[in-house]
Amino acid sequence: MALTTVAILTIVGQIIIHIVIDQQLDDANVINIAGRQRMLSQKMAKASLAYVHAGDEETKEGYLRELEVAVSLWEGSGLGLLYGSDELGLSGENSLIIKQSFSSIESSFQAIKSSVNTLLAQPGPEIEQEALATLLVHEATFLSGMDSIVFQYASESRARVEWLQHIEVGLGLLTLLTLLLEGLFIFRPSARKVREAFEVKERNARLSEINNELEKSIIRAEEASRLKSSFLANMSHEIRTPMNGVLGMTELLSETPLSDDQTELVETIQLSADSLLQIINDILDLSKIEQGKLELVKDTFDLHKLIKESIVIVSAGIISKPISIQHTVYPGVPQFIRADATRIQQVLINLLANAVKFTSEGEVRVDVSIRSISPDALVVHFIVTDSGIGIPADRLPVIFESFEQADSSMTKKYGGTGLGLAICKRLCEMMGGRIWAESVQGEGSEFHFTIKADAVYSVS
Repeated sequence: MALTTVAILTIVGQIIIHIVIDQQLDDANVINIAGRQRMLSQKMAKASLAYVHAGDEETKEGYLRELEVAVSLWEGSGLGLLYGSDELGLSGENSLIIKQSFSSIESSFQAIKSSVNTLLAQPGPEIEQEALATLLVHEATFLSGMDSIVFQYASESRARVEWLQHIEVGLGLLTLLTLLLEGLFIFRPSARKVREAFEVKERNARLSEINNELEKSIIRAEEASRLKSSFLANMSHEIRTPMNGVLGMTELLSETPLSDDQTELVETIQLSADSLLQIINDILDLSKIEQGKLELVKDTFDLHKLIKESIVIVSAGIISKPISIQHTVYPGVPQFIRADATRIQQVLINLLANAVKFTSEGEVRVDVSIRSISPDALVVHFIVTDSGIGIPADRLPVIFESFEQADSSMTKKYGGTGLGLAICKRLCEMMGGRIWAESVQGEGSEFHFTIKADAVYSVS
Protein backbone atom coordinates (compact mmCIF):
# COMPACT_ATOMS: atom_id res chain seq x y z
CA MET A 1 0.00 0.00 0.00
CA ALA A 2 2.78 2.39 0.99
CA LEU A 3 4.78 1.64 -2.15
CA THR A 4 1.68 2.13 -4.27
CA THR A 5 1.12 5.55 -2.68
CA VAL A 6 4.75 6.58 -3.29
CA ALA A 7 4.52 5.39 -6.92
CA ILE A 8 1.33 7.38 -7.47
CA LEU A 9 2.90 10.49 -5.93
CA THR A 10 5.95 10.08 -8.16
CA ILE A 11 3.88 9.68 -11.33
CA VAL A 12 1.71 12.67 -10.47
CA GLY A 13 4.80 14.74 -9.70
CA GLN A 14 6.47 13.83 -13.01
CA ILE A 15 3.30 14.62 -14.99
CA ILE A 16 2.97 18.02 -13.32
CA ILE A 17 6.64 18.83 -13.89
CA HIS A 18 6.49 17.91 -17.61
CA ILE A 19 3.35 20.02 -18.07
CA VAL A 20 4.99 23.04 -16.41
CA ILE A 21 8.19 22.64 -18.45
CA ASP A 22 6.18 22.46 -21.71
CA GLN A 23 4.32 25.61 -20.69
CA GLN A 24 7.64 27.30 -19.87
CA LEU A 25 8.99 26.48 -23.35
CA ASP A 26 5.78 27.76 -25.01
CA ASP A 27 6.00 30.98 -22.99
CA ALA A 28 9.65 31.42 -23.96
CA ASN A 29 8.70 31.08 -27.64
CA VAL A 30 5.94 33.70 -27.29
CA ILE A 31 8.37 36.09 -25.58
CA ASN A 32 10.97 35.56 -28.32
CA ILE A 33 8.39 36.33 -31.05
CA ALA A 34 7.21 39.41 -29.14
CA GLY A 35 10.82 40.54 -28.85
CA ARG A 36 11.27 39.95 -32.56
CA GLN A 37 8.24 42.19 -33.19
CA ARG A 38 9.83 44.95 -31.08
CA MET A 39 13.14 44.69 -32.93
CA LEU A 40 11.49 44.69 -36.39
CA SER A 41 9.25 47.63 -35.40
CA GLN A 42 12.30 49.65 -34.37
CA LYS A 43 14.12 48.60 -37.54
CA MET A 44 11.18 49.79 -39.68
CA ALA A 45 11.06 53.11 -37.85
CA LYS A 46 14.80 53.60 -38.32
CA ALA A 47 14.70 52.63 -42.03
CA SER A 48 11.66 54.87 -42.63
CA LEU A 49 13.35 57.83 -40.93
CA ALA A 50 16.53 57.28 -42.92
CA TYR A 51 14.56 56.90 -46.19
CA VAL A 52 12.64 60.15 -45.76
CA HIS A 53 15.82 62.11 -44.96
CA ALA A 54 18.07 60.36 -47.53
CA GLY A 55 19.73 62.69 -49.98
CA ASP A 56 19.89 60.60 -53.18
CA GLU A 57 17.72 58.07 -54.98
CA GLU A 58 20.21 55.19 -54.71
CA THR A 59 20.32 55.51 -50.92
CA LYS A 60 16.50 55.78 -50.81
CA GLU A 61 16.17 52.56 -52.82
CA GLY A 62 18.45 50.76 -50.35
CA TYR A 63 16.34 51.87 -47.39
CA LEU A 64 13.14 50.90 -49.26
CA ARG A 65 14.43 47.36 -49.78
CA GLU A 66 15.39 47.11 -46.12
CA LEU A 67 11.94 48.44 -45.14
CA GLU A 68 10.15 45.98 -47.43
CA VAL A 69 11.95 42.96 -45.92
CA ALA A 70 11.37 44.18 -42.35
CA VAL A 71 7.63 44.82 -42.80
CA SER A 72 7.13 41.38 -44.37
CA LEU A 73 8.74 39.63 -41.38
CA TRP A 74 6.99 41.98 -38.93
CA GLU A 75 3.55 41.37 -40.42
CA GLY A 76 4.11 37.59 -40.44
CA SER A 77 5.11 37.56 -36.77
CA GLY A 78 2.15 39.78 -35.84
CA LEU A 79 -0.33 37.50 -37.59
CA GLY A 80 1.31 34.51 -35.92
CA LEU A 81 0.81 36.10 -32.51
CA LEU A 82 -2.82 36.83 -33.31
CA TYR A 83 -3.92 33.61 -34.99
CA GLY A 84 -1.22 31.06 -34.23
CA SER A 85 1.49 29.75 -36.56
CA ASP A 86 2.98 26.26 -36.95
CA GLU A 87 6.03 27.78 -38.62
CA LEU A 88 6.69 30.05 -35.64
CA GLY A 89 5.68 27.39 -33.10
CA LEU A 90 2.76 29.45 -31.75
CA SER A 91 -0.22 27.41 -30.58
CA GLY A 92 -3.85 28.52 -30.88
CA GLU A 93 -4.14 28.48 -27.08
CA ASN A 94 -1.37 31.02 -26.74
CA SER A 95 -2.96 33.12 -29.46
CA LEU A 96 -6.22 33.39 -27.53
CA ILE A 97 -4.31 34.74 -24.53
CA ILE A 98 -2.29 37.14 -26.66
CA LYS A 99 -5.37 38.51 -28.45
CA GLN A 100 -6.56 40.00 -25.16
CA SER A 101 -3.33 42.03 -24.90
CA PHE A 102 -2.97 42.59 -28.65
CA SER A 103 -6.48 44.04 -29.08
CA SER A 104 -5.44 47.29 -27.38
CA ILE A 105 -2.65 47.88 -29.92
CA GLU A 106 -4.23 46.38 -33.04
CA SER A 107 -5.08 49.88 -34.30
CA SER A 108 -1.42 50.87 -33.92
CA PHE A 109 -0.42 47.64 -35.72
CA GLN A 110 -2.66 48.55 -38.66
CA ALA A 111 -1.57 52.20 -38.62
CA ILE A 112 2.13 51.22 -38.74
CA LYS A 113 1.44 48.74 -41.54
CA SER A 114 -0.51 51.34 -43.53
CA SER A 115 2.21 53.98 -43.01
CA VAL A 116 4.97 51.63 -44.22
CA ASN A 117 2.93 50.61 -47.27
CA THR A 118 2.43 54.31 -48.05
CA LEU A 119 6.21 54.88 -47.89
CA LEU A 120 6.85 51.84 -50.11
CA ALA A 121 4.53 53.41 -52.72
CA GLN A 122 6.83 56.49 -52.81
CA PRO A 123 3.98 59.04 -52.99
CA GLY A 124 6.11 62.13 -52.59
CA PRO A 125 7.82 64.19 -49.85
CA GLU A 126 4.72 65.67 -48.18
CA ILE A 127 2.78 62.40 -47.94
CA GLU A 128 5.96 60.55 -46.90
CA GLN A 129 6.52 63.03 -44.05
CA GLU A 130 2.92 62.53 -42.90
CA ALA A 131 3.25 58.72 -43.10
CA LEU A 132 6.54 58.84 -41.14
CA ALA A 133 4.97 60.97 -38.40
CA THR A 134 2.04 58.53 -38.10
CA LEU A 135 4.44 55.57 -37.91
CA LEU A 136 6.57 57.13 -35.16
CA VAL A 137 3.49 58.09 -33.09
CA HIS A 138 2.00 54.59 -33.20
CA GLU A 139 5.35 52.79 -32.72
CA ALA A 140 5.54 53.83 -29.05
CA THR A 141 2.05 52.39 -28.36
CA PHE A 142 2.94 49.18 -30.20
CA LEU A 143 6.21 48.72 -28.29
CA SER A 144 4.38 49.26 -25.00
CA GLY A 145 1.88 46.54 -25.97
CA MET A 146 4.68 44.11 -26.82
CA ASP A 147 6.26 44.85 -23.44
CA SER A 148 2.98 44.04 -21.67
CA ILE A 149 2.87 40.66 -23.44
CA VAL A 150 6.48 39.90 -22.43
CA PHE A 151 5.96 40.89 -18.82
CA GLN A 152 2.65 38.97 -18.63
CA TYR A 153 4.30 35.75 -19.75
CA ALA A 154 7.37 36.33 -17.57
CA SER A 155 5.12 36.86 -14.53
CA GLU A 156 3.15 33.70 -15.30
CA SER A 157 6.41 31.78 -15.69
CA ARG A 158 7.68 32.85 -12.26
CA ALA A 159 4.34 31.90 -10.74
CA ARG A 160 4.58 28.42 -12.27
CA VAL A 161 8.08 27.92 -10.88
CA GLU A 162 6.88 28.91 -7.39
CA TRP A 163 3.87 26.61 -7.76
CA LEU A 164 6.17 23.77 -8.85
CA GLN A 165 8.29 24.31 -5.73
CA HIS A 166 5.18 24.06 -3.56
CA ILE A 167 4.28 20.80 -5.32
CA GLU A 168 7.75 19.43 -4.56
CA VAL A 169 7.38 20.29 -0.85
CA GLY A 170 3.89 18.76 -0.77
CA LEU A 171 5.08 15.54 -2.41
CA GLY A 172 7.97 15.34 0.03
CA LEU A 173 5.65 15.76 3.02
CA LEU A 174 3.22 13.15 1.68
CA THR A 175 6.10 10.75 1.14
CA LEU A 176 7.34 11.27 4.70
CA LEU A 177 3.80 10.79 6.01
CA THR A 178 3.52 7.55 4.05
CA LEU A 179 6.79 6.27 5.55
CA LEU A 180 5.65 7.26 9.06
CA LEU A 181 2.38 5.36 8.70
CA GLU A 182 4.29 2.40 7.33
CA GLY A 183 6.62 2.39 10.34
CA LEU A 184 3.68 2.53 12.78
CA PHE A 185 1.46 -0.17 11.30
CA ILE A 186 3.61 -2.58 9.21
CA PHE A 187 6.68 -3.26 11.36
CA ARG A 188 5.19 -5.79 13.79
CA PRO A 189 6.96 -9.07 14.60
CA SER A 190 10.58 -8.80 15.77
CA ALA A 191 11.50 -11.77 13.56
CA ARG A 192 10.85 -9.65 10.49
CA LYS A 193 12.96 -6.68 11.64
CA VAL A 194 16.05 -7.54 9.58
CA ARG A 195 14.10 -8.10 6.37
CA GLU A 196 12.00 -5.01 6.93
CA ALA A 197 15.13 -2.91 7.62
CA PHE A 198 16.50 -4.00 4.27
CA GLU A 199 13.22 -3.06 2.61
CA VAL A 200 13.31 0.38 4.24
CA LYS A 201 16.85 0.93 2.95
CA GLU A 202 15.80 -0.08 -0.54
CA ARG A 203 12.77 2.22 -0.41
CA ASN A 204 14.97 5.11 0.75
CA ALA A 205 17.26 4.55 -2.22
CA ARG A 206 14.27 4.67 -4.59
CA LEU A 207 12.93 7.76 -2.84
CA SER A 208 16.36 9.39 -3.15
CA GLU A 209 16.32 8.74 -6.89
CA ILE A 210 12.81 10.22 -7.08
CA ASN A 211 13.91 13.32 -5.16
CA ASN A 212 16.98 13.66 -7.40
CA GLU A 213 14.73 13.58 -10.46
CA LEU A 214 12.47 16.19 -8.88
CA GLU A 215 15.47 18.42 -8.12
CA LYS A 216 16.72 18.08 -11.70
CA SER A 217 13.28 19.00 -12.99
CA ILE A 218 13.22 22.06 -10.72
CA ILE A 219 16.66 23.08 -12.01
CA ARG A 220 15.43 22.79 -15.61
CA ALA A 221 12.38 24.90 -14.80
CA GLU A 222 14.54 27.52 -13.04
CA GLU A 223 16.92 27.54 -16.01
CA ALA A 224 14.00 28.27 -18.31
CA SER A 225 13.06 31.16 -16.01
CA ARG A 226 16.67 32.40 -16.02
CA LEU A 227 16.68 32.40 -19.81
CA LYS A 228 13.57 34.55 -19.77
CA SER A 229 15.21 36.97 -17.33
CA SER A 230 18.22 37.13 -19.64
CA PHE A 231 15.88 37.83 -22.54
CA LEU A 232 14.27 40.72 -20.63
CA ALA A 233 17.75 42.15 -19.96
CA ASN A 234 18.45 41.96 -23.69
CA MET A 235 15.13 43.67 -24.37
CA SER A 236 16.24 46.53 -22.10
CA HIS A 237 19.17 46.95 -24.48
CA GLU A 238 16.69 47.66 -27.28
CA ILE A 239 15.25 50.60 -25.31
CA ARG A 240 18.37 52.56 -26.14
CA THR A 241 17.41 52.68 -29.85
CA PRO A 242 14.20 54.72 -29.39
CA MET A 243 15.91 56.77 -26.65
CA ASN A 244 18.64 57.76 -29.10
CA GLY A 245 15.84 58.69 -31.50
CA VAL A 246 14.28 60.91 -28.82
CA LEU A 247 17.63 62.60 -28.17
CA GLY A 248 18.28 63.09 -31.87
CA MET A 249 14.83 64.52 -32.55
CA THR A 250 15.10 66.80 -29.50
CA GLU A 251 18.43 68.12 -30.73
CA LEU A 252 16.95 68.79 -34.18
CA LEU A 253 13.95 70.49 -32.57
CA SER A 254 16.21 72.73 -30.48
CA GLU A 255 17.81 74.05 -33.69
CA THR A 256 14.44 75.31 -34.99
CA PRO A 257 12.93 78.72 -34.08
CA LEU A 258 11.33 78.32 -30.62
CA SER A 259 9.79 80.57 -28.01
CA ASP A 260 11.37 80.84 -24.58
CA ASP A 261 8.78 78.47 -23.08
CA GLN A 262 9.31 75.97 -25.87
CA THR A 263 13.07 76.16 -25.44
CA GLU A 264 12.70 75.41 -21.74
CA LEU A 265 10.46 72.42 -22.50
CA VAL A 266 12.94 71.05 -25.05
CA GLU A 267 15.80 71.40 -22.55
CA THR A 268 13.74 69.53 -19.95
CA ILE A 269 13.11 66.71 -22.44
CA GLN A 270 16.82 66.59 -23.25
CA LEU A 271 17.87 66.38 -19.60
CA SER A 272 15.25 63.72 -18.81
CA ALA A 273 16.23 61.61 -21.83
CA ASP A 274 19.95 61.89 -20.96
CA SER A 275 19.18 60.81 -17.38
CA LEU A 276 17.08 57.84 -18.52
CA LEU A 277 19.72 56.77 -21.03
CA GLN A 278 22.37 56.83 -18.27
CA ILE A 279 20.18 54.63 -16.06
CA ILE A 280 19.65 52.19 -18.94
CA ASN A 281 23.41 52.09 -19.60
CA ASP A 282 24.11 51.39 -15.92
CA ILE A 283 21.59 48.52 -15.88
CA LEU A 284 23.05 47.05 -19.06
CA ASP A 285 26.63 47.33 -17.76
CA LEU A 286 25.69 45.58 -14.50
CA SER A 287 23.74 42.91 -16.41
CA LYS A 288 26.69 42.24 -18.74
CA ILE A 289 29.10 41.98 -15.80
CA GLU A 290 26.83 39.56 -13.90
CA GLN A 291 26.42 37.37 -17.00
CA GLY A 292 30.16 37.44 -17.73
CA LYS A 293 29.64 39.16 -21.10
CA LEU A 294 31.64 42.33 -20.41
CA GLU A 295 35.16 42.01 -21.82
CA LEU A 296 38.08 44.32 -21.12
CA VAL A 297 39.82 45.91 -24.11
CA LYS A 298 43.48 46.51 -23.28
CA ASP A 299 45.52 49.03 -25.23
CA THR A 300 48.35 51.50 -24.70
CA PHE A 301 47.15 54.99 -23.71
CA ASP A 302 48.29 58.24 -22.07
CA LEU A 303 47.27 57.95 -18.40
CA HIS A 304 48.06 61.60 -17.61
CA LYS A 305 45.90 62.79 -20.50
CA LEU A 306 43.03 60.50 -19.41
CA ILE A 307 43.05 62.00 -15.91
CA LYS A 308 42.92 65.56 -17.25
CA GLU A 309 40.14 64.70 -19.72
CA SER A 310 38.07 63.11 -16.95
CA ILE A 311 38.37 66.27 -14.84
CA VAL A 312 37.36 68.45 -17.81
CA ILE A 313 34.27 66.30 -18.45
CA VAL A 314 33.10 66.53 -14.83
CA SER A 315 34.02 70.23 -14.51
CA ALA A 316 31.68 71.09 -17.38
CA GLY A 317 28.69 70.31 -15.18
CA ILE A 318 29.63 72.34 -12.07
CA ILE A 319 29.67 75.89 -13.38
CA SER A 320 27.00 76.86 -10.84
CA LYS A 321 28.91 75.48 -7.83
CA PRO A 322 31.90 77.11 -6.06
CA ILE A 323 33.97 73.93 -6.40
CA SER A 324 37.44 73.43 -7.83
CA ILE A 325 38.85 70.09 -9.02
CA GLN A 326 42.59 69.65 -8.54
CA HIS A 327 44.82 66.69 -9.35
CA THR A 328 48.30 65.45 -8.52
CA VAL A 329 50.17 62.75 -10.40
CA TYR A 330 53.05 61.65 -8.18
CA PRO A 331 56.57 61.01 -9.54
CA GLY A 332 57.05 57.50 -10.85
CA VAL A 333 53.59 57.20 -12.38
CA PRO A 334 54.10 56.10 -16.02
CA GLN A 335 52.68 58.36 -18.68
CA PHE A 336 51.77 55.41 -20.91
CA ILE A 337 50.30 52.14 -19.63
CA ARG A 338 48.50 49.18 -21.17
CA ALA A 339 45.00 48.61 -19.75
CA ASP A 340 41.32 49.30 -20.54
CA ALA A 341 41.25 53.11 -20.74
CA THR A 342 37.47 53.30 -21.22
CA ARG A 343 36.69 51.38 -18.02
CA ILE A 344 39.31 53.22 -15.96
CA GLN A 345 37.82 56.54 -17.09
CA GLN A 346 34.29 55.22 -16.35
CA VAL A 347 35.26 54.51 -12.72
CA LEU A 348 37.15 57.81 -12.30
CA ILE A 349 34.35 59.95 -13.79
CA ASN A 350 31.74 58.17 -11.64
CA LEU A 351 33.70 58.89 -8.44
CA LEU A 352 34.39 62.50 -9.47
CA ALA A 353 30.72 63.07 -10.35
CA ASN A 354 29.66 61.66 -6.96
CA ALA A 355 32.19 63.86 -5.17
CA VAL A 356 30.86 66.96 -6.95
CA LYS A 357 27.23 65.93 -6.38
CA PHE A 358 27.64 65.63 -2.60
CA THR A 359 29.89 68.71 -2.19
CA SER A 360 28.23 72.13 -2.08
CA GLU A 361 31.49 74.10 -1.96
CA GLY A 362 35.19 73.56 -1.49
CA GLU A 363 37.59 71.29 -3.33
CA VAL A 364 37.64 67.88 -4.99
CA ARG A 365 41.03 66.24 -5.47
CA VAL A 366 42.42 63.39 -7.55
CA ASP A 367 45.73 61.87 -6.44
CA VAL A 368 47.42 59.17 -8.53
CA SER A 369 50.40 57.12 -7.40
CA ILE A 370 52.03 53.73 -7.90
CA ARG A 371 51.20 51.10 -5.30
CA SER A 372 53.60 48.45 -6.60
CA ILE A 373 55.71 47.95 -9.74
CA SER A 374 57.63 45.17 -11.47
CA PRO A 375 59.40 44.90 -14.86
CA ASP A 376 56.19 43.96 -16.71
CA ALA A 377 53.31 44.99 -14.42
CA LEU A 378 52.25 47.72 -12.00
CA VAL A 379 49.34 48.63 -9.72
CA VAL A 380 48.06 52.22 -10.07
CA HIS A 381 46.35 53.77 -7.01
CA PHE A 382 43.71 56.52 -7.48
CA ILE A 383 42.26 58.60 -4.61
CA VAL A 384 39.26 60.90 -5.08
CA THR A 385 38.82 63.24 -2.09
CA ASP A 386 35.96 65.66 -1.45
CA SER A 387 34.85 68.06 1.31
CA GLY A 388 31.18 67.11 1.09
CA ILE A 389 28.55 65.64 3.42
CA GLY A 390 30.42 62.42 4.18
CA ILE A 391 29.04 58.91 4.75
CA PRO A 392 27.84 57.39 8.06
CA ALA A 393 30.23 54.70 9.33
CA ASP A 394 27.52 52.04 9.43
CA ARG A 395 26.74 52.58 5.71
CA LEU A 396 30.31 52.24 4.40
CA PRO A 397 30.15 48.40 4.14
CA VAL A 398 27.07 48.45 1.84
CA ILE A 399 27.53 51.45 -0.48
CA PHE A 400 29.17 49.25 -3.15
CA GLU A 401 26.16 46.93 -3.31
CA SER A 402 23.56 47.27 -6.09
CA PHE A 403 20.74 49.79 -5.48
CA GLU A 404 22.32 50.96 -2.18
CA GLN A 405 23.06 54.55 -1.15
CA ALA A 406 24.50 56.01 2.01
CA ASP A 407 21.05 57.25 3.06
CA SER A 408 17.62 56.48 1.57
CA SER A 409 16.77 60.20 1.62
CA MET A 410 19.61 60.86 -0.86
CA THR A 411 17.58 59.36 -3.69
CA LYS A 412 15.01 62.15 -3.40
CA LYS A 413 17.52 64.95 -2.83
CA TYR A 414 20.40 63.96 -5.14
CA GLY A 415 18.87 61.35 -7.47
CA GLY A 416 20.64 58.24 -8.73
CA THR A 417 19.87 54.51 -8.79
CA GLY A 418 22.58 53.21 -6.48
CA LEU A 419 24.18 51.27 -9.36
CA GLY A 420 27.22 53.48 -10.03
CA LEU A 421 29.42 52.31 -7.15
CA ALA A 422 28.35 48.67 -7.66
CA ILE A 423 29.52 48.88 -11.28
CA CYS A 424 32.77 50.56 -10.19
CA LYS A 425 33.44 47.72 -7.75
CA ARG A 426 32.91 45.03 -10.41
CA LEU A 427 35.06 46.89 -12.95
CA CYS A 428 37.93 47.35 -10.49
CA GLU A 429 37.85 43.66 -9.61
CA MET A 430 37.85 42.75 -13.33
CA MET A 431 40.93 44.97 -13.80
CA GLY A 432 42.80 43.16 -11.01
CA GLY A 433 42.26 45.80 -8.33
CA ARG A 434 39.72 46.80 -5.69
CA ILE A 435 37.78 49.83 -4.42
CA TRP A 436 37.11 51.10 -0.90
CA ALA A 437 36.03 54.25 0.92
CA GLU A 438 37.00 56.20 4.04
CA SER A 439 34.74 58.97 5.34
CA VAL A 440 33.90 61.25 8.26
CA GLN A 441 30.28 62.39 8.24
CA GLY A 442 30.03 66.14 7.74
CA GLU A 443 33.70 66.50 6.74
CA GLY A 444 34.08 64.61 3.46
CA SER A 445 35.07 61.29 1.92
CA GLU A 446 38.00 59.54 0.28
CA PHE A 447 37.36 56.92 -2.40
CA HIS A 448 40.32 54.70 -3.28
CA PHE A 449 40.60 52.31 -6.20
CA THR A 450 43.43 50.36 -7.77
CA ILE A 451 43.90 48.78 -11.19
CA LYS A 452 46.58 46.50 -12.59
CA ALA A 453 48.30 47.44 -15.85
CA ASP A 454 50.14 44.88 -17.96
CA ALA A 455 53.11 46.93 -19.03
CA VAL A 456 54.96 50.26 -18.63
CA TYR A 457 56.20 52.10 -21.71
CA SER A 458 57.38 55.45 -20.45
CA VAL A 459 57.89 56.90 -16.97
CA SER A 460 57.58 60.60 -16.23
